[in-house]
Amino acid sequence: MKNSRISVLVTALIYFFTLPQNGVTARLFPKNLSVENVGSTPLQVVTSDFNNDGFPDLAVANQTPGSISIFIGNGNGLFSLAIGSPISLPGNLTGGVGDVVVNFFDGDNNSDLGVTLFSNLLTILKGNGDGTFGMGPSMSTGSVPGLPAAIDFNEDNIMDIIVPNYSDGDLSLYMASSGGSFTILGSTVPVTTNPQSIITGKINSDLHEDIIVFDSVNNNASVLLGNGNSTFNLAPGSPLPCDVETAIGAIGDLDSDGKNDFVVVNFFASNMNVFLGNGDGSFNQAPGSPIDVGLNPHGVVLGDFNNDGKQDVATSNTGSDDVRLLLGDGNGSFTPAEDNPKVGDFPNSLIAGDINVDGRLDIVTANTNSKNLTILFGNKEPSLTNPTFTNGVIQITYTDNEGELPDSSTGGSITAEVDGVAVSVTQVDSSDTDVTDGKAYRINGSFSSGTHGVKFIANDGTYTTVLSQNVTVPQGGGGGCSLISSDAPMPFPLGRVTCFDAFLFGLSLLGLSNFRIRKQNSRCN
Repeated sequence: MKNSRISVLVTALIYFFTLPQNGVTARLFPKNLSVENVGSTPLQVVTSDFNNDGFPDLAVANQTPGSISIFIGNGNGLFSLAIGSPISLPGNLTGGVGDVVVNFFDGDNNSDLGVTLFSNLLTILKGNGDGTFGMGPSMSTGSVPGLPAAIDFNEDNIMDIIVPNYSDGDLSLYMASSGGSFTILGSTVPVTTNPQSIITGKINSDLHEDIIVFDSVNNNASVLLGNGNSTFNLAPGSPLPCDVETAIGAIGDLDSDGKNDFVVVNFFASNMNVFLGNGDGSFNQAPGSPIDVGLNPHGVVLGDFNNDGKQDVATSNTGSDDVRLLLGDGNGSFTPAEDNPKVGDFPNSLIAGDINVDGRLDIVTANTNSKNLTILFGNKEPSLTNPTFTNGVIQITYTDNEGELPDSSTGGSITAEVDGVAVSVTQVDSSDTDVTDGKAYRINGSFSSGTHGVKFIANDGTYTTVLSQNVTVPQGGGGGCSLISSDAPMPFPLGRVTCFDAFLFGLSLLGLSNFRIRKQNSRCN
């Protein structure tokens, strides 16, 4: 062969496991962290950037003695109590904290808090932008205020607040103005008997903000269509029947038709109703609804937890002390995920957000009885990098971003297959036991020219990570040829399946990336 600089193009096809029919799927939240000393009875947690450093922070509403705890995040999932926190509500405001809503209520771009109290008050805490808060106005609510919602119901680009009044059977509207003052509107919005919580969003095609009110006694959901001028009309077909003790809901496009749908969890029924929107304010219950979740759910959020571009659901379940994950198919149907991570005692509420700023959604629960928070960190997929051919041996670097060493120390193993035949695998540096960085492994065997199917299988003792890759070896085999990434390499996303499955489930194409084989020596033998 001539001593020339020849490049041979190799295409690597990357695959990942799709959801099999029996509902087994990836371990979505393999790591968790408890945040302690949040308060005596944490009921609710919300997130925002309270000190304007670009990292998410947390605010926790503690029922007794009536305080708000602010935790400042450092961007890697760890938090510290803010200066001046917990914030005690002084004087006549000590009736006990109920719920909290976060938004920008005074137009200064610092996150503020609206807090309901069992003394039938709504109190505003005005953010200073450094993690501290000043006391804002306190306003009367109806009897037994429920979970408030932030909404610009008069369309002046300043967020207002709506509070459901459980015992009075109506809603109180608080219209905000620049500077942080509020006007309590003279009339309240009548709904059904016992409104407990509210969600907001655009439901019909008029682009005004609408609301859905959940009644935990009549077990229904009332859809109220906004007119953009602080008034609302009951939608046709509303209220919608739900199941026993309707608690709280979440809104989003569940069937990929561009129209908002919603879910609602039912405390005593331990299930979830799914309603698909028609775009005119009316809804139809989805096939298969209601769906069983954990025992006594009291919180629900939507998010793309498995990173497939479709809305999923997570519920916090106070009777089973766990988070149940339901994976959406983009058509309004859901399949239970394999893992239902345990959290603290009585997770009264939960939120979703990228808490550790790694590009994946995390979940935080407020655990009332254990007096703490649980942070569930979204799974960041392991990766295979730096594949090389040297003298007929494939070497590849495996990095488990969850910090699990897949070897005998965890009951796990590293194996490989080439063209369906098992081949031996050895760690390049057997003394390297640091699980925080990549490990180089040799996949041993001689490879002739042509295309070979290489499968790398890493088991950490509980779950199996698999990457399948078709690699073309140039004429002359692998003697001295090195596989290097192109100018725009694509990362290797991996799927996970349980090690309890006796066979590998179907693979779905995730993407493809081009690689170049370039001569390291003057000849490619």
